[in-house]
Amino acid sequence: MTATATVRERGVVDGRDGNGREGGGRDADGAAVPGRLPIREVVRGDGGREGFDPARLARSIHRAAVAVGQGELLLAEELAALVALVLEEEHGAVAPATRVVRETTERVLMETGHHDVARSYILLHAAPATAAPGATARDGSRDAPLRVASPGRECIEPFDAAKIATALLVDGGLKRAEAAAIAAAVERQARAFGREVVSAATVRQLVAAELLARGCTDRLAGEQGLGLPAAEVEAIAFQRGMALEPAPLRLGGELLRRFALARLLEPVVAQAHLNGDLHVDGLAAPGQALAATLDLSQVRRASWPGALAGLLHLVHGLEAALHGPLELWHVERALAPAFADDARAGDAARTLLLALADAPSPRSHAEPPRRVLGVGADLPTDVAESLFRRGGAPAAVRERLHAFVVELLEQAVAAAPHLRVPRVRVLVDPGDEERELLQLAAPLQPALALGAADVAHSAQSGSTVRVVGARVALNIARLGLAAGRRRESALLDALPELVERGLSAGANQLRVLLQRDEQGVGFLRRLRELLREIARDLPLELPGSHAYALVLVPVGIDAAIRAVTERDPDECQDAARLRTELLARLAAALPANAAAGTRFELREAAFPEAEQRFGRADFLRFPRGRDVLGLAHDGAAFRYAFDPLPHGQAMAAAVAGPSVRVPRPTPHPAARTGSARPGAGAPHS
Repeated sequence: MTATATVRERGVVDGRDGNGREGGGRDADGAAVPGRLPIREVVRGDGGREGFDPARLARSIHRAAVAVGQGELLLAEELAALVALVLEEEHGAVAPATRVVRETTERVLMETGHHDVARSYILLHAAPATAAPGATARDGSRDAPLRVASPGRECIEPFDAAKIATALLVDGGLKRAEAAAIAAAVERQARAFGREVVSAATVRQLVAAELLARGCTDRLAGEQGLGLPAAEVEAIAFQRGMALEPAPLRLGGELLRRFALARLLEPVVAQAHLNGDLHVDGLAAPGQALAATLDLSQVRRASWPGALAGLLHLVHGLEAALHGPLELWHVERALAPAFADDARAGDAARTLLLALADAPSPRSHAEPPRRVLGVGADLPTDVAESLFRRGGAPAAVRERLHAFVVELLEQAVAAAPHLRVPRVRVLVDPGDEERELLQLAAPLQPALALGAADVAHSAQSGSTVRVVGARVALNIARLGLAAGRRRESALLDALPELVERGLSAGANQLRVLLQRDEQGVGFLRRLRELLREIARDLPLELPGSHAYALVLVPVGIDAAIRAVTERDPDECQDAARLRTELLARLAAALPANAAAGTRFELREAAFPEAEQRFGRADFLRFPRGRDVLGLAHDGAAFRYAFDPLPHGQAMAAAVAGPSVRVPRPTPHPAARTGSARPGAGAPHS
């Protein structure tokens, strides 16, 4: 939420302020508001009075923001107006002390999510907490200078109690007096060692001991270090066999995961993740979007090779803010004006695929694709006529695009053993799969067999930009196991609480993404900047509202149904009815309206990481787990997995040659997004 929105939410009602007092004041734009008394002066520390100047307060906030790289004067002015509004609500005609103004400013900065600016503001206005190094003590002795060694930053710096107090105030949520008292106690204990240098780990332990002694046990998680025990580091560094990723990446990912659990997620949500009730995706990449899909079908008047340069600039610029795959749909339409015949189309496909390929990696086969190129198997006549400014015969345009797609598939097959090429996703229209896929049967079959291509339905409607900001798996199977046999109502009644926890977990992640957008480094902010940069070479139009999606993935629905009814939904009508009702309850638990910049979705889709994690935990936790999950406690025997293929209806059956299983949208009619109609397709990613 921006500062302006917060100001407007705290506006007057019926000519009165928040405490019901009459008067006059200002709104977010500085206009007079009846029913609120303005703050005209403040009381200095020496008892004198001086005028209250919101512009001076804005400059002070701006200096603190500049110190942390967020120097936007307009935002500082909005925050200063909000501080003035809060002072008017809480103090009315009584002149507040300058100390109260500072504390109110710190509170407003923290409540609006500007924690870095709040920390900087406190440090800029903090009084010296300790005597200067070498100052004379009351007993006449001189204190030796105390310094702190930080091995992680490879530096030794002077001990600063103000920094400790600020961390306790901002991160720990303590009051100013209590934070200052703890910081002073830590300094006394550190000086009692009689050393000139103490380690940062020792300082953290002293802070934790003070928190524990004062009964602040709930603050310990936020102040303790995130280091890994030596045994875990050794296990990761000297693991046996071929690892999927190098030890440094695993160590870094584990540290970031623990940081997200300790600092980004609420304690209740973090505990639910650790217990196996939820699985929060992307904990090892906080502040990054999880997946993104861009529909390039609106590109017009592109020229080669400028279109290729613009496309590469877009891909490489977005991947820095993206943790998962980047999908570019309808690439053939974006590049169609760049080639005038079949030969030029083939050259463009070959150049594009190799330009987006990565160097060979020993673990590439085990990782999901980083880049996906979606190409249409067919082209509507109206689209074919509009791809060129001077027009073109639809048949000729179709031939060029068909040559482009064929060359893309053939080059993917040829380069896949040597390079990590983007996956080619053939887009087909629902109900017309057989005709469209038969045209590409020869090049498509080997690409499907190698895993270099797949098939999906074209998006019928929706935004041209889809960004998954958070993905949370819900352990539905555990609810069924906990409910017991013939306890359908207990299973259904437990769903809203689980959905609420999942929404809370996703909201914690989305808040970080929106804050990074405000700082200019988030995915959506970066996308808008890149579109302006490549507008001359690749005039890309992405209409519609762009927002982060919070995707909730129910895992183990069929397992929960089997645990309660002892029947499979595919074999029993009552079990199938309960499954439909369960999906409807999940969808009904979603909020009707999402906050600005976010969107809620409920999608039943494959989630292997969560399926394996939930299955292992529940197999050991519940005695009936073996009946529901099978005889083995790992591998393919888990029955939490979601199979998106109805029996005998694979789209690849239309392709000539041996049968190949190709993913398709979910067949269950109740799978839906928060605002979509029943029967919505599976997610793109």
